[in-house]
Amino acid sequence: MTTTMQSDFVSSGRSVSDLKAHLILTTKYRKDVFTASMLTRLNEILEELLIKWECVLSRI
Repeated sequence: MTTTMQSDFVSSGRSVSDLKAHLILTTKYRKDVFTASMLTRLNEILEELLIKWECVLSRI
């Protein structure tokens, strides 16, 4: 039985890393406070950061 490693590991010198981050946005009273324009802008910012940091968004 052969297993393969994921290709999203980063190898640098003697180390190998796979960093995962979780971003959770919550509101105080669970009301609908995020407007469509706010979510659009948040998406734009996130896309720019993913490119800048050479990251991949795996799921929403």
